[in-house]
Amino acid sequence: MTNKYPIERLLRPPVELYAAIVSGSAGMLSAASPHLWMMTPSVSYVSAGCFGWIAYIYADDGLKVIKYQSNIKRLIKYEIKPKDLPISNHKAYMGVGYKWQARHTQRLFDTFKEENEDFVVPGPFYQLARKAELKMENMPVLNKLADALRSESIFNPVRPFPDIGGTPAIHGVGADEEDEVYWDLRERNGHLLWVGTTRVGKTRGEEVLVAGDIRRGDNVVIVIDPKGDGDLFRRMYVEAVRAGREDDFYFFHLGYPEDSCRYNPVGEFQRVTEVAGKTTSQLAEAGNAAAFKAFSWRFVNVVARALVDIKVRPSVDNINQYVQDLEELLYKYALKSLSEVDDDPESLIAERASMVRDKHPMVERKGKSKNTVAIIDLMKELRPDDALGKQLVMATNYERSFYEKLVASLIPFLDKLNTDKVGKLLSPDYFDDKDPRPILSWREVIQRKGIVYIGLDGLTDKEVATAVGNAMFNDLVSNAGQIYKHGKDVGLPSLTGKKEIKMPEINLHADEFNSLVGDEFVPMVNQSGGAGIRICAYTQTLQDIDAKFGTTTANPKSMQIVGNFNTLVMMRVQTEETAMLMTSKLPKVQVKDATDVSGANDKGIENGMTFTSSNQDRISEKEIPMLDPSYLTSLPKGHAFVLKEGNQLWKIRLPLFNDKNDIEVPNHVSDICADMKERYSTGDMWWEDAA
Repeated sequence: MTNKYPIERLLRPPVELYAAIVSGSAGMLSAASPHLWMMTPSVSYVSAGCFGWIAYIYADDGLKVIKYQSNIKRLIKYEIKPKDLPISNHKAYMGVGYKWQARHTQRLFDTFKEENEDFVVPGPFYQLARKAELKMENMPVLNKLADALRSESIFNPVRPFPDIGGTPAIHGVGADEEDEVYWDLRERNGHLLWVGTTRVGKTRGEEVLVAGDIRRGDNVVIVIDPKGDGDLFRRMYVEAVRAGREDDFYFFHLGYPEDSCRYNPVGEFQRVTEVAGKTTSQLAEAGNAAAFKAFSWRFVNVVARALVDIKVRPSVDNINQYVQDLEELLYKYALKSLSEVDDDPESLIAERASMVRDKHPMVERKGKSKNTVAIIDLMKELRPDDALGKQLVMATNYERSFYEKLVASLIPFLDKLNTDKVGKLLSPDYFDDKDPRPILSWREVIQRKGIVYIGLDGLTDKEVATAVGNAMFNDLVSNAGQIYKHGKDVGLPSLTGKKEIKMPEINLHADEFNSLVGDEFVPMVNQSGGAGIRICAYTQTLQDIDAKFGTTTANPKSMQIVGNFNTLVMMRVQTEETAMLMTSKLPKVQVKDATDVSGANDKGIENGMTFTSSNQDRISEKEIPMLDPSYLTSLPKGHAFVLKEGNQLWKIRLPLFNDKNDIEVPNHVSDICADMKERYSTGDMWWEDAA
C-alpha cells in the first residue's frame, strides 16, 4: 500500500475500509444470492472468494492506517517478568524498537504539519474527560465518575495516557516495525555511554543490562552507584540468586557500614606512588591550591613508602595518623634502617637521645622530641645513603605550625574518611577474626567472577563518595594493567604447567559517572578494553564531563573520554549541546513535501469555453537532519535512541519489570532496599505506572 507511491499518506482517513466494506458485501451477496448476479453457484463461489480476498487486502491496509494513527497518539505499555528477560551468550538485550531510517524522519516531519494536527493530538472527547475529572473529583457522587474517567481500564475509552511526557509520535512512527533490540557483545569492549536527564529511566535501563550480564554468567559484574538506588540493588541480588551466583555477591555501601564489605582504598597498588595519588586526588588544585596539593602528595608519598618499607600495609587510618605524627613514623623507620648497622637500634637511639640538650634548637624552637633529634643525627652519620630516610627526615624537620599550613587541606579530608564507622570500613583490620565482613579485593573479585554492588552515599557526603569512587577506579586500572600484561591468573600456580594469558570479562557499570570521572578514568576508558573491562557509563549531560575537564570541544581529556565510547544511548536531554553529541554523527536525509497548486485562466469566449482551471500536486524535496536535537529533548520517559555498531541508529523503549511473584529476598536485604528507597529517592517513580 504505502510503499507504492512517491509519498506515504498515513495521516488521512482510512478510506481503504470503505472499499473493504463494499468488496466484502459484494462477496457475501455473491455467495448468498448468485441469481442476483446472474451467476451459477460455482461461479458465484469463485467470485465471493475474489471479493473476499480484495476486502481482506483493503481492510488490512485500512487497519494499518488506524493502528499507525493510534501509535503516534498513545504509547503502548511494555512490561515483562524478570525471569522472561531474553538472555543470549552473544548479545545483550536492550529493549524493543526498530532501526531508524529516512522514512521515519519523513513520517515524523509530517506530524508537525498544521493540517495533520488532528491526527497527533488527543481528540475532543479525551480533552473533555480530563477537564471533567478535575472539576468533579471534589464533588460528592460525581467524584465516582471522575475516578471512572481516570481509570486505566481497557473499558474506559477516554482513559488517560501514561504520565511519561514527551512526544509519542517519536516512537509511534515505527511502532508497527517493533522487534527485540540487542547489542552485540563483541562491541562491548568499545564501551557504552548512556546519557539522559534526571528521572527519565537511565537506572531502569541499567537494570536491564546488569540483569543480563549477571544471568549470562562466566563474568565479573561491577556496579558503582554514587546515589544509592534500592531497586537497582534488589535487582542485582535477585538476579544473582536466579543465576545461582549469590555466594559471589559483594555489597559495599558507605551508608550501611554494618552490612557492608570492608575496603581499603589505598591498600592495593602496583607502584607505591599510587597511594599518594589516590589519597590526594580530591584535593583542590585551582590557583594557589595546586602548590598545597603538591606538598600533600609529597608527604603522603613519603609516609606510604615508609609504611611499605617497615612491612605495614597503607590504609587511610595509618596515613592520617602518620601525616599528623611524622616523628612516630620516623622512629619506626629508623629502627628498621639502623638495624642494618647496629644490632640494638632502640638502645642506640635512647643513648643518643640522652645526650641531647633541653636547649637544642630543634627541641626548643621546633618542638621536636629528643628521640627525633637523635634519629636525625644518627641517620646522617650512619645511613647517609638512605634516600627514603633523607626524605622522611626532611619532612619531619619542618617547624610544626608551618608544616600544618602545608597540609591544611589534606588533614580535614583524611579526617572525613576516618569518621566513626566509615573509618573502620575504609581502614579494615586484616587480623580481626571477630569481624565477619569480608574485605573487598579486586583481584579476588576477578578470580571468583564476582558480582559487586558499590553504593557511595554521594547525597550525604559527595567529597568522600568521590574519593572512594576514584580510588576504586584507580584500583581497577592498576589491576587491568597487570591483567593485560600477565593474565588474570598472575601470581597463582598453573595446574597445567603452562601459564596462559586469558582476559576476564569485567562488566563495569558506572551510574552518575560524572561524580567519579577524573584523571584515572582517561586510561581506563582508553586502554582497559584490552584487559577485559567493558564500561557502561551513565550521566545526565555533556556538561557533567566538562565540569571536571573543561570545555569538551577544547579539552583533550574530555575528548578522549567521549571519543572512546563506541556505543551511545541517549534518552531525553535538556541541552542542545548534549543532543548534538548524537545528532552530529548522523547524515542528512531527503524528505518530500506535497504542495497543492490550483489555478484558473479567463479565456473570454473561445470555442465555447470561457475559462480553464487546473489542479496539481507538486512534490518537492529538501534536506534535513535525520534527527533534530529537539527530538531528543522531547523523548518520553523510558525511551531512547541508540547509536551502535558503526553509527546504526535505533529507536528503543525499555521494558518495565513486573516483580509480582518474583524471587523473595532475605529480610536484611529487603530492609536495606526499603531504607535506600526512602533515603535516596529524588523524584517520582514514573515507571511503576507508565509505559
